[in-house]
Amino acid sequence: LNNLDADTTSWTMEQKKEFKKQARPGEVCATNFLFNPKSFTQTVENIFGLSFLVKDGSAKVGMRTDEECKSTGATPGPWVTIKEKSKEEIPPPARQAIVALSIEDWKAMVEAYEVKESIIPHRGRSKIGRKK
Repeated sequence: LNNLDADTTSWTMEQKKEFKKQARPGEVCATNFLFNPKSFTQTVENIFGLSFLVKDGSAKVGMRTDEECKSTGATPGPWVTIKEKSKEEIPPPARQAIVALSIEDWKAMVEAYEVKESIIPHRGRSKIGRKK
């Protein structure tokens, strides 16, 4: 690894550790978990961090349909499940997905899902955030 790769790897490992610390085992609303209403940048970082947990099998992302919610009483929409992973567990096969999120989309989702505060705490000052 060159220095940039080593720095990036240590940064992502540290982010992953922090992300797991904030996550609680069980199913949570993905928008309240990932979307920081104060910061577009931190929302993108949260999505990036979740991708590592999904990659190693420590997290799962899904979508509840209206029909599923009628029978369970849950709220429709995206969800994230964080789980404790045993050392013996084999990670899922590698997949790739591209997520596009503009600042306008972020603002619209924060408003539509009425996200007042992210489950993952705000991390200091951000350059690109919502102006109150």
